[in-house]
Amino acid sequence: MEAMPGLSEILSELKAMGSARSREGMARYGINVERAGFAMIASLAVHDTKADDAVFEAYLPLIEREAGDDRNFVKKAVNWALRNIGKRNRRLNKLAVAAARRGEQQASRSARWIARDALRELTSEKGPSRLRK
Repeated sequence: MEAMPGLSEILSELKAMGSARSREGMARYGINVERAGFAMIASLAVHDTKADDAVFEAYLPLIEREAGDDRNFVKKAVNWALRNIGKRNRRLNKLAVAAARRGEQQASRSARWIARDALRELTSEKGPSRLRK
């Protein structure tokens, strides 16, 4: 039995490039699905080694938009997704750092926290040396 109605469908849609329909589903089912969706993006960034960069690049606008959500579990999951995308390789690192820098400029306190935390990890001295090319 599913923990939440529609969870598997929404997570499937998120995996299929963060379509507009999946964003509507995330909003409809609330905090647990939003958290699960971003946690899945973070997990895919680490474990789906065959996925093309375009898959993760497509999630960045969604991450930037939802960074303003001040609910703690969503905020942490958004941050985790952004950091893991940025740790995938050098190209995605640059895109994630740029997204975080835009987040620093947002009015939302949550977005600024996410941006600062992600930048601390993605721009650290240790960070770039671990990245795949």
